[in-house]
Amino acid sequence: MTLGYYDCDRKQRICGCFAGCVFLLAGSFAVDDAALAQKPEPAEAGAARAAGSSGRNLETRARGDLPLSFRLEQLRRLAEEDKSIHLEVKELPDLGMVMIAVGKRAQGRSDEGPSSRYSFSSCLGTGDTSGTDWWCTGERDVFCGEGVHFCGKYYSLSGGFNFGPGFYRPDGSLYWEDRNFWYCPPGDWDWYAACTYYDPMPDSMLDEEGVWEAKWYTAGSYEASEHYTVCYDLVGHGTSKGVTGEGEPINPTSTFLVTDQYVYSWLRLENYAFNHAPDLKYRWFGPEGFYHEGEWDIENPGSGSWWGWVNARASAHSWVR
Repeated sequence: MTLGYYDCDRKQRICGCFAGCVFLLAGSFAVDDAALAQKPEPAEAGAARAAGSSGRNLETRARGDLPLSFRLEQLRRLAEEDKSIHLEVKELPDLGMVMIAVGKRAQGRSDEGPSSRYSFSSCLGTGDTSGTDWWCTGERDVFCGEGVHFCGKYYSLSGGFNFGPGFYRPDGSLYWEDRNFWYCPPGDWDWYAACTYYDPMPDSMLDEEGVWEAKWYTAGSYEASEHYTVCYDLVGHGTSKGVTGEGEPINPTSTFLVTDQYVYSWLRLENYAFNHAPDLKYRWFGPEGFYHEGEWDIENPGSGSWWGWVNARASAHSWVR
């Protein structure tokens, strides 16, 4: 059984976050007896949804977030006014990335060389505070088209070491990594931070929905990681002879007997973050073409199970759902 999409290629699906493209599954099942080929009444087909969880709507940016160009200008002004602030900006247009490092030198402390005694924290968000406290704004772990900002921050440290981030696809393969991208200059620092901006999220990341991982490395060694979902995480899908009230399949199979009254098609999504309607559509096709459809709107972000069903006695041929 394969996962696919009808009426909607990848580019359209990306635009669907704004234009209402429909999420569809593709698969097939077979009924072993051709004796009954009458189409059922509309009441013998339908759709339902199991109990799930949903949260607030995801906005493109956190309220109060400024465009990256404005935040950069704020940082440049801050560095000019406060000589204890160190600022570096690197742009990688071919990768769709902007990298910013900023630190605040400690006052009245001597250079002691690289130090392993520091504290560290990381965050994911849609923006940053762009000031002397430097932290993520719009913190979240679900993104769907808006910019992904991955930041790390050291506190009370002595510089003189390299550090950098890495991004990894849902299957664990490398997307991009440079463990020594930045160099923290020697000297004592109250804090030193850096952010990687994919703003907006590149198509090559949008094309791979699921749970991604962003890692942080200090002097080439693993420091911390954050996980985030791109658009949604498809946990599972298939056909079955029934579905529980919680959305779990009963007797999963792709072969049905003439004595089986219904065929159920189900799927489970975690952290669904598209924002258009309808979000989900089931389409059933028989030997003569289109047969039945059902659709659902999903709150954003939402998690749960959805399913549709038809009368298994309607046809003995393979159908696509």
